[in-house]
Amino acid sequence: MSQDYLRTRRRIVTIIMLLGLCLIAIPSLDAASLLPGDIVVTDFDTSALIKVDPLTGDQELIAQGGNLDRPAGLTMDSAGQLIVADIGSASLGKLIKVDPITGDQTVIVSTHSLVEPVIDANGDYLVTANAPGYSAYGVKRITPLGDETWLSSNGYLESPEGICFGVDGHLLVADPSSGVLGPEDDILHINRTSGVQSVISANNLFMDPVDVAVEDADHIFVLDDLLNALLRVVVSNGSQSIVSSGNLISNPNTMAVEASGMVLITDHANGLLRIDPSDGSQSVLSSGGYFSVPQGLYVVVPEPAATGLIMIVVTTCGLLIRRK
Repeated sequence: MSQDYLRTRRRIVTIIMLLGLCLIAIPSLDAASLLPGDIVVTDFDTSALIKVDPLTGDQELIAQGGNLDRPAGLTMDSAGQLIVADIGSASLGKLIKVDPITGDQTVIVSTHSLVEPVIDANGDYLVTANAPGYSAYGVKRITPLGDETWLSSNGYLESPEGICFGVDGHLLVADPSSGVLGPEDDILHINRTSGVQSVISANNLFMDPVDVAVEDADHIFVLDDLLNALLRVVVSNGSQSIVSSGNLISNPNTMAVEASGMVLITDHANGLLRIDPSDGSQSVLSSGGYFSVPQGLYVVVPEPAATGLIMIVVTTCGLLIRRK
């Protein structure tokens, strides 16, 4: 056999082996996998996590029962696992990790009634804790191993619910009740390191602000479940205005902002709503099905662009391996 023939065979074998390794490294896309833009809703009454298609509104059950009792807010960690705050019963709640593909559940910690989590840069969970009958209310720092401390408690905080990161990297918290320092019905800024609290906006149009989300550098959305309204607050001066109210918004609970800028709202009466903040128009994205009392809400965000990837380029003269 000629040397050219042998070289060609070796190249073909090498290509097959490398392509085989690539196929092994590519994760399978299970039907239940969560993709960017997908929506996950918790249901307070059916103790369920439900995936909702952002285009069709079709629902798919992720997990139900087990450690899930009264699931509220949720987020997703860097490994793609859902982190669910469960209010629980008798003021005893849990923080639960749920695999979105298998539905497997792991309790991270059992503690005060927990309302909504976010994840700090170091991997800790920062969770609003709202437990009537206890001496402290506020934001807890919980490690992935379940160790917990109060990041910020009492002060302006009395019944903290919605939480998110502001554009400055610190926390925004919706608190509809009056803390020791007052006032009632406020949106707070909380330093994620020191726990120091300050008021961004209070009272005025607010009746019961239960959730908060960032719109842009100087505007946040606030959801009010007694006013039945989505509001816009100017962070720099605390001024408030109504974006959309009434009609389909009749018993709202939580919200999330999609990549398009549209606002999603869970509503006990009408399911999962989509609001256009440019004109306040409302529509129902999903209702019925697994929904009974839809509560928490999370929109899967795109992962950052990967670095250090190996690109395999097959050419007519051989195999080139390039690092991107």
